[in-house]
This record gives sequence, C-alpha cells and structure tokens, in this order.
Amino acid sequence: MAFWICEAQSTTEEQACLHQGYICCGDDAITVNLNDYPESKDLTFFFEEICGLEFAQARTLTADCWPFAYEMALGDIVLLENLETSLLHVGTVSSDYQCLEEQSGRAAQRRSVAWFALGLEREGLPPELLAALHACQGHDLMRLSPEQEESLSAYLVACCQQHLAQGHKPQDQHMQVLNAGLGAVTPLSREAQRAFLVQAALDGAWTQPRSSEVKISPEQLVLMHLKLKLASGELNLTEVVTELIKAIGLVVTDVPESTTKIVTVVSAAQNNNAVKVLWQVRTAPMPLTLQVLDFMEGILPIYKCQRAMLVSLSGFADDLTAAVKTGQTSFQVVLWGPNEIARELLAQKQRLAPSLRQALELD
Repeated sequence: MAFWICEAQSTTEEQACLHQGYICCGDDAITVNLNDYPESKDLTFFFEEICGLEFAQARTLTADCWPFAYEMALGDIVLLENLETSLLHVGTVSSDYQCLEEQSGRAAQRRSVAWFALGLEREGLPPELLAALHACQGHDLMRLSPEQEESLSAYLVACCQQHLAQGHKPQDQHMQVLNAGLGAVTPLSREAQRAFLVQAALDGAWTQPRSSEVKISPEQLVLMHLKLKLASGELNLTEVVTELIKAIGLVVTDVPESTTKIVTVVSAAQNNNAVKVLWQVRTAPMPLTLQVLDFMEGILPIYKCQRAMLVSLSGFADDLTAAVKTGQTSFQVVLWGPNEIARELLAQKQRLAPSLRQALELD
C-alpha cells in the first residue's frame, strides 16, 4: 500500500471528485487511453505526437500520468488537496485506472476512490506533511516518501481513534474529522496502521462517503486485504495460490527433481488423475506480456510438462490473453489474474485454512 497526494485544479473539480467518488489526472489536451502504452515506461513521445503537446509539457505530464495509470494500486491511500481551500480529503483507491469515453479531457482519466475522511484541516498536519504538500504544488500526483507515509499513517490513525473515542458512530453523516494530536491514542505497528486505515475506509469510520455510486465490491475488498498482507510479509502469494487450489479439491505435490519449486503434480482427489504443472507466480508492477509465455515454453520441456499456470496480481497484457484464448501456445496454460484470485478466494472461503480466512477477513 502506498500513500499519494493528488491535486484538484479547482473547487469545482474537488467537489465533483468527492460527490462522484474519483480522482483524475493529466490535462484536457490528453486524448489517449494510457492503458495502451504499458511497455513504453515514458509517455512523452505519445503526448507529443498524438496530443500535440510541447516537449516540456509532455515531460511534466508523463511524470504524473505514468504512476497514476501504472503504479497506483487498489487499496492505496490518497490525500486530495485543492489550493483554493484549506481542507484536505482522504480516501482509498477502489479501482484500476480507466479512461472514460463518455468524458472529455482531464476528467476522462480517473480512478474510483472511496472517501472516508472529509474536511481535514491543512494546518493540523505534521510539518513534514505540510512540506510534502508544498512540494506537490504544480503536479497532479506525488507519492509520499516512506518517512512521510509513516507520519501520515500515524496521524490519520490518531485522528480516527480520537474521533471514535468521542462517541461518533461510523454511520454519522456530515461529520468533519477532528484534528488530533498524536498523544492519548493506541500505538500501532506500521502494518496494523495500514490495516486500520483500510478498515476505516470500508466502514466509513469518520464520515460516510457522499456518493452512493461508489461501492467496494467483495472482490475488491479481498484484493485490498491480500495486497496489504503481501506487502507486510504476512502472506506469500505462492502459498496463497497453493492453499486455494487445495481448497478447490485438488491435491498438490512437489516434484522431487524440481529444485526451483516451480513444478508440481496436481491430481484430482476422487480419481487420482495427475498432471505435471509448471507454476509461474509473478509480482511485477505491470501486466505480464507475451515474453513470459516464451520463457515458459522454453523451460516446459526440461520438466516434461505440457500444462502451465500463470499467476499475476497485475493481470495480463491483451496480447498474452489473446494468445492463450486463441490457442497460439504449444502448451495448455491457465491464467489467474486479480479477478480470478479474488473470485476463487470468495468461492472457496469456507474451505480455506482458518489462518488464511482470518488474514483476509473472510470470516
């Protein structure tokens, strides 16, 4: 989970973001879908050639738009500021990047956000966060440093704890958050702070989100908890997937000759039919491309496998998905992206180990 500062360009935009539950990024001159350029790592050329921007402006917008589209993640905490007011608003990112065809200009480039703290006074923030806000001026988006994340996380938890301690209920509406000092609150570890904030967002613990359109689906909720626990080291993605396959009713057995732990035997518990499967669990920040399939095809013969399973929380590029769907590979491969993982975790939750259910708050 990361923490970001997002700047609204006007009070009108700020109010639209709060009421409709989103944040946006970029410039009205940007007319491209940023999802179309996952391998470029630099959007400057496309902004110049397609959108007609000058190099300096294209370079500046790239610094904001690339992380907005490819680095910001589900469950991240975002702090929305508007230089025309002294109020800040805090929410949890609840969707991937999307480009809305029905919108024009800057408002088309957006991510959904579930707001959970509205009306935080700028003057009450710790000095290092005020410095971060000052540094962000002139940019649409900026990621906080680890030290700034730590400070903001502790501050928000302190505000929320004090707010609840004074008897406010999660469902209270039109309640501005209180500026709290960092004393007289329960100290929490960094991981516990992140979990606290995610739950606060889901419960609407400070103020109920104003938009009835913004809802966090059960799948998104599972992914939030999964990514949080993976980031803290409490869970390992390979172990989660193995546990999930066992819950489905298959037997998973390591292959003795595989020292890399990427080949296993999967068999049906009822008829004992078994097949060797090559595993690839990837944690790349961007969708996986066809290059991964080429790599897998090269090592499949080594272990005499004809089946493979590719797991990625970042999903898969369109070319990879199309190659699998149209049977362009010489081997059978199953793709599990974030949606498949979340869906299976929910479907098999009663069969998962209690410790995994508790970690993902599936009980």
